[in-house]
Amino acid sequence: MATKEKLPHPPILWLLKRVFDPGKDLRVDVTDGLVVCAASSRQARDIASEHRGEEGSEVWLDYKQSTCEIIGMGQSGSKAGLILQDYHHG
Repeated sequence: MATKEKLPHPPILWLLKRVFDPGKDLRVDVTDGLVVCAASSRQARDIASEHRGEEGSEVWLDYKQSTCEIIGMGQSGSKAGLILQDYHHG
């Protein structure tokens, strides 16, 4: 499992955002973005895929359908996992 694993020092904070096409993507109950604590972008994407909405997990695993960027460093001793989720509930 990708979450709750103790991270090496220093842990990394990642911002993941779904690439949104308003003309094509009219689904509701979707996650538009997340902030996660993870050791790598791969682990960040895995965590994001576990917290998906109707958009499905593949959105968070595919770099063409979502972005993943470092936004800061976490505190020493932090565990991998979800910090914040921007969820559009329709």
